[in-house]
Amino acid sequence: TTAARQGEIGMRMALGAGRRGIMRLVLGSGMKPVLAGLAAGVAAALGAGQLLAGMLFEVGPWDPVVLAGVVGLLGVVATGASAAPAWRASRMDPARALRGE
Repeated sequence: TTAARQGEIGMRMALGAGRRGIMRLVLGSGMKPVLAGLAAGVAAALGAGQLLAGMLFEVGPWDPVVLAGVVGLLGVVATGASAAPAWRASRMDPARALRGE
């Protein structure tokens, strides 16, 4: 997605956007679907908790520690996956991006 938006990011940088602003833009666009997926996943886990209760060992169907741990781990991994493209986008040369190289 970041490569497809290279022209937009170059234009923003040429007009004065700072590196922090570019990183915030790319991280924000990368994390919105992750947050929506995490919310849907937690809702599905809470809904299916009773159905899976017989298969769980030493964990309750709605254990908040397990849910928080999974959400936290997935959030950290997704942030790390979005951070590399955001860092590269914030370091790009605006003139080169606008030329489409």
